[in-house]
Amino acid sequence: MLPRMMALCGEPIVLPERPEAITNPTLIVEVLSKSTESYDRGDKALYYQQIESLREYVMVDQYARRVDYYRRASSGEGWVLSRAQGAGAELEITGLGVTLSLDQLYARTRPLVE
Repeated sequence: MLPRMMALCGEPIVLPERPEAITNPTLIVEVLSKSTESYDRGDKALYYQQIESLREYVMVDQYARRVDYYRRASSGEGWVLSRAQGAGAELEITGLGVTLSLDQLYARTRPLVE
């Protein structure tokens, strides 16, 4: 499965046999569902974190007002987790230079859990 959204710097590098599969993303965003959450948080996250160009990985929960944000440590070794949760929460996405407001992100939804 392809991620919900991705961003990259420079020209996309694609697989010849799968031109929709960009191999040099710097940011990947996944929207978690009940059927894919364990895979997205497990094997898929481990796979993504091995992509050399990847600097940030965002997981948006569609059932609760919660966003997990992984960014590659400045040393290049390992990943740092930040979590924003609940009404009024904000999360800085460093690579994009933006602060994400969970109130705006979830404005047209009704999360099942706060």
